[in-house]
Amino acid sequence: MKSPTPTSLDGILRQARHLILDFNGPVRRLPDDQVGLQAADQLRAILAAHNAEIPDDVATTTDPLTVLAYAATISPQLAEQANAELTRHEISAALAAQPAGYSHDLISSARESHRTVTVISTYSADAVNAYLDKASLDEQVSLVIGRSGYSAGNDLIARALTALNADPAICVTVSESAEVLSSANASGVPGIAYARTPSGRDLPSVHTDAVVTSLA
Repeated sequence: MKSPTPTSLDGILRQARHLILDFNGPVRRLPDDQVGLQAADQLRAILAAHNAEIPDDVATTTDPLTVLAYAATISPQLAEQANAELTRHEISAALAAQPAGYSHDLISSARESHRTVTVISTYSADAVNAYLDKASLDEQVSLVIGRSGYSAGNDLIARALTALNADPAICVTVSESAEVLSSANASGVPGIAYARTPSGRDLPSVHTDAVVTSLA
């Protein structure tokens, strides 16, 4: 992993005009596995109510997006129902979530220095906006890019760049997700790994330009 030296971190932030924050981690604390399992179970109950055959990988996953993506292969109506149920669960989880340490200070500092703030998430935009409204951050966040469609695979970074109409070189992404950081790297967006947990400190160096263990 690349060293989180002040020089590299300062250099990345100095050129950045657009801050792209991953909702899970840098904005609010990730839910535990039990929360994800509860959402997956709710979606599986919808499949069972429609007598849908559930493959083993879908039956055992703790990732509700996997269940949602499978529902979309059965019918558009079932996908819509599952998506609505997942969105309700996400809004409830978002409203109960605790902010990541210094996340509010980071967003405020970015705005005070005339940078835009975009929040990306595999959650629905409705859930992210519900959290931002509750946290009184709604006026400080310029853009929310949430889950689109029923697949976990849509590229949040690419969608953010398109919406911002910005040069990737003047953006920066902060995330604790290897997938998001890899996507940022592939798009030419500098990535800062938020290595709050031991697992985050094992993010491959190819995904990151700098590493922080605190948003302070």
